[in-house]
Amino acid sequence: MSPERDLILFADRLLDPDAELELMERLEADPDLQLQRALIAPTPVPDMTPPRWRIPPPGTGWQLGAARLQAPMVMNHRRDVTVGRRFQLQISAVPRPEARQVVILRRLPGSDWEVISPQRPGQQVPLDRLTQADGGWELNLMATGPAGPQRWAIALPDTDMDVDWDASPEVRWAPLRDALSRGQVPAATAHITVQDR
Repeated sequence: MSPERDLILFADRLLDPDAELELMERLEADPDLQLQRALIAPTPVPDMTPPRWRIPPPGTGWQLGAARLQAPMVMNHRRDVTVGRRFQLQISAVPRPEARQVVILRRLPGSDWEVISPQRPGQQVPLDRLTQADGGWELNLMATGPAGPQRWAIALPDTDMDVDWDASPEVRWAPLRDALSRGQVPAATAHITVQDR
């Protein structure tokens, strides 16, 4: 086989064990082969699967009383967000805050949105119970792992939204997911990057 073909098979972990061991020995001794390997190393393919939840990207919102989130404010002396540290999102003014509840979602790379809060009956929080600031509201959150980029979202459905707490999370949040996709619920997102401690 050609060295280039061997390197491609090696990068994809398709060489048989004896050939892989032989190639590793050749790589240790041959700088040109090392350079060739670096040039054909596989590039990770990003996950292009669209999320089932249709939530507007950061800096935008739905026209129906669009919520906006300001850039996260880190509540420590450093500008990074480490696991276990608190950060703050500021929600702009929306119509009828007393009739809206706060639903917090998070999305990790390669996964779909998951509802962080509320998790059970009695945990719903009306928007107007949050701390007011600059004509909007402040929401204090805690950064959770894993480390890396994360998107957080705030959805503001009506407080009388029917939630079937006995159903699986998939079924429980289907009405909210559908309402968000039709633009019937104000929502906004923000990016954070979480660092290990």
